[in-house]
Amino acid sequence: MGKQVWRVVVAGGAAAVFTAVAAVPAGAAEGGVSFTRVQVNGGKPIVIGVSKEVAVPASFRMATTHKWKFPAVFLYRKGSGDRLWHAIETSDCIKVSSGVCDFNETMYFDPSVWDMHNSEAGAWKVGAEVHFKGGGGDTDDKGLTVHVKRNSRLTVNASPEP
Repeated sequence: MGKQVWRVVVAGGAAAVFTAVAAVPAGAAEGGVSFTRVQVNGGKPIVIGVSKEVAVPASFRMATTHKWKFPAVFLYRKGSGDRLWHAIETSDCIKVSSGVCDFNETMYFDPSVWDMHNSEAGAWKVGAEVHFKGGGGDTDDKGLTVHVKRNSRLTVNASPEP
C-alpha cells in the first residue's frame, strides 16, 4: 500500500478537510480512540520562510477498535478550526498489535501556496484526530506545544547614491 495524502487548507477559522469535530476536547479516548507517542519535528521549532516548502516530520500511535480513515496530527491555536495551513502525508498503519498502529506523518508548509503571515509565528498546540468509516470521529488535545518561527531576510544596499 502507498501513503495517504490529505490536503488540509485551514487557518484563521476556514473550513477544513476534517470537519466532524468542531472543538478539540481535553484528555484522550473520549471517542474510543487513544493517541500516544505524539511527536512533531523532534521537539524542535518549525522554521518557515517566505517561498520554499518546509517538510516537517511527525509521528504518533493510535489505538482503537473502530474502523477508521485518515488519522493525523495537526497544529492549532484557539480550537480545531484555527489551524496552521499545510498539506499532510500520512503513512499506512504500521501494526503494533490488534487495534494499535504507529504512523509517520509529514506536514508540508508551503508559503508559495498558502500565505504565511508573521502572526502565525509563535506557539501552536498539537492535536490528533481520526475520522471513522461511516461517520463520526475523535479529536484530542495532546498537551504539546510546537513553536513556529518565520525565517525572513532583509537585504539592503548601503552604497552611496550618485
